[in-house]
Amino acid sequence: MNNKEKIDFAISSFIVLERQMSECMEYLPFIDANRQAISPKFIPIIMDACSLIDSILFEITSDKKKRRFNLKEYSKLREPELMLDNNISLFLISPVQILCPYKGWTQSQPDWWNAYNSLKHDRLNNYHFATFTNAISSLAGLHQLMTRQREYIGGFLKAGWIDTSDEDLTFDLTASVYENTILQFVVESKLFASAARENFVNPETSDETFIDIDYDTNGLSDRIRNMMMAREDW
Repeated sequence: MNNKEKIDFAISSFIVLERQMSECMEYLPFIDANRQAISPKFIPIIMDACSLIDSILFEITSDKKKRRFNLKEYSKLREPELMLDNNISLFLISPVQILCPYKGWTQSQPDWWNAYNSLKHDRLNNYHFATFTNAISSLAGLHQLMTRQREYIGGFLKAGWIDTSDEDLTFDLTASVYENTILQFVVESKLFASAARENFVNPETSDETFIDIDYDTNGLSDRIRNMMMAREDW
């Protein structure tokens, strides 16, 4: 499988997992009362999302021929480039929420990654780790990691994850690939919006009550703008 095929496979796999999550959310809304809900439906989402994260991190690590690393080791190697520790995604539900799945990952494994390891080694006795929150966080973690891969831009365009109504952005994206430069823009799937580089959500002034967004960010779709307007004003 060549690199393009691997990228298409990763994005297609995410779409399948996101569809599974959307189906779960049709009967179980992600509200405070349900955050720790446990279901076998969440297990394949957690397992497959985290397995893909591990594979992508392995793929982009230069000395991968030596051995695989655990997540904390990957964080030490890749955080300076990926800048995931303080990275915020929008969870595109009503009302819109903010997610920071990799927060503190250079110091300790996130809860959702601990859940993945626990379920992987003993699913029967660790069934209680299959929570709604861990499934959402695992998907958000995969979305953020893929978004930080410049090589995925073509795949994002094919998947419709980049708002191409702005012709200048499409031109700039094409140029960034050929010129090997980094461009700031938003990657938006059905449930998540993440930044390709620096946060478009201010982590210092955002919380569950107020989300401070840079509305000048490239690729910020009308859908997101409308959802934020509804969150703030209605």
